[in-house]
Amino acid sequence: MLPHYKRKCIILVPQFLTSGQRIYTNHYNWFISSKYLSKDILEGNINIAGNDDFINELKNGTKKAIIKNINGHYRKPKHKLIEYVKNYNSSLIDFQDYVKSHYPSIDIEKLVQLYGKAS
Repeated sequence: MLPHYKRKCIILVPQFLTSGQRIYTNHYNWFISSKYLSKDILEGNINIAGNDDFINELKNGTKKAIIKNINGHYRKPKHKLIEYVKNYNSSLIDFQDYVKSHYPSIDIEKLVQLYGKAS
């Protein structure tokens, strides 16, 4: 028996399954900004003339990318992310590896321990 709302069944799921950790669009944008766009900006492959918001020069002369600003300026909506996949050939494979190591898959045994029997 499932709970009902307006004559429709409601399926309850643990919060960690629906949490923001699994929103890969945002993570892919950040991944591209930190691993690819920042390098291109530092190497001069992307023209940012007159915009000092993307590079911070340290006291010792080292230049460091400001990832937050790069991501805010260059981030793309979900339907345009394919442009990054085309421009940075290995980025999708690299991102999949990153996700596998930083966001492990759902553990069915953990669900059973937390919420009872599996059905």
